[in-house]
Amino acid sequence: MRQLLIASIIIASLISLQGCAPAVVVGAATTSFIIAEDRRTTEAFLQDQTIKFRSNDAIYSSKEIGTQVHVNVISYNQQVLLTGEAPTGSIRDQVEAIVTNIPGVKKVYNEIKVQPNSRFESRNNDAMITAKVKGRILRNSAVDPSKIKVVTEHANVYLLGLVTEEEATASVEIAQQVDGVERVIRVFEIIEDEEVEEEREISPEELNRDSGNTLIDQALDRINNSAK
Repeated sequence: MRQLLIASIIIASLISLQGCAPAVVVGAATTSFIIAEDRRTTEAFLQDQTIKFRSNDAIYSSKEIGTQVHVNVISYNQQVLLTGEAPTGSIRDQVEAIVTNIPGVKKVYNEIKVQPNSRFESRNNDAMITAKVKGRILRNSAVDPSKIKVVTEHANVYLLGLVTEEEATASVEIAQQVDGVERVIRVFEIIEDEEVEEEREISPEELNRDSGNTLIDQALDRINNSAK
């Protein structure tokens, strides 16, 4: 989606509007130099960032919940995947309720485990598995790696994205072949082949031309108004 190319440029502004940490703004500013290929619209891309930051803020600002859990929030096209750990089933459900009530969230997949928070060794192993899966996908011509988001928790690999059934099947098969993977879970939204847009390179001149204030303001206004 062409409009997504301006999304990373305005994430820093969006985050500052939501009152998030300066450290996150630095990361967003760095991201602004990356030209991403994505099937989400600009508005959906920005909405996902907003959902993530608002969810994390709501979870970890809670005195009853924030100090007891380790939760990862991944939003893709307003469908939210929750992974991590919670000490009780009740707290696990409370986290889901918090995220469900965040403006813009369409659906929540609650994969939080009721157990003590994971240790560094476990998280490091998950990071290595994610890297291996991404590497395998990158080397496979049947799947565009820019269309697949990979998340690993407790050696379970979650695959997200707007993909065709063929792309979904191929990426699952790739992930299943990676050493250390215990289970592969599809969290895809399946689209038809005709919905796949033709992709092409965009020049810096086009990027500058398409990133005007009017389009930026419209995207931000729609997201902010939907949250009221």
